[in-house]
Amino acid sequence: MDYVSVYLELMTENAKAMAFYTLGLVDPVTGGIRCNWSRSSPRLFDSSDSSRFGPRSPLFVPRSDLEMEDSGYIVNDRLAVE
Repeated sequence: MDYVSVYLELMTENAKAMAFYTLGLVDPVTGGIRCNWSRSSPRLFDSSDSSRFGPRSPLFVPRSDLEMEDSGYIVNDRLAVE
């Protein structure tokens, strides 16, 4: 199964940052958000190693879920992530 993944990346060189985050898909019809990843406690991002990326999973949402016409997530070849 193929997945579509979204990551946050700390791009400032030689930096560390603590962050909360929520990543979700925006339904273009209702404006509602389908939350896929949420971090309720702060997470350390360090630009000098692999922890500069978050979340650390390639399984954001199955590609087939997005490509179904009735899912409504892809409209005019556009996908909104908030």
